[in-house]
Amino acid sequence: MDDEKIVALYIQRSQQAILETRKKYGAYCRVIARRILANLRDVEECENDAYLAAWNTIPPQIPRKLSIFLGRIIRNIALDKHSYNTAKKKK
Repeated sequence: MDDEKIVALYIQRSQQAILETRKKYGAYCRVIARRILANLRDVEECENDAYLAAWNTIPPQIPRKLSIFLGRIIRNIALDKHSYNTAKKKK
């Protein structure tokens, strides 16, 4: 399915949008998160959080390039997770 149709599904609030996004961009998102995180469970959690963030962001934002939009979202989520995992514990 092309990006315009996937974005239209998000605008219609169809849960099919997430399934189509996962089908088309799942591997892409996992690669981005995997380059930042070592734990596969963290990668999977970030991927799911990215789909939720896309769901909550589209609309009002309409991405011109869905792959870049998703890449930015998952990169930021993975970086936040990495920071959380590597933060020194305060006593």
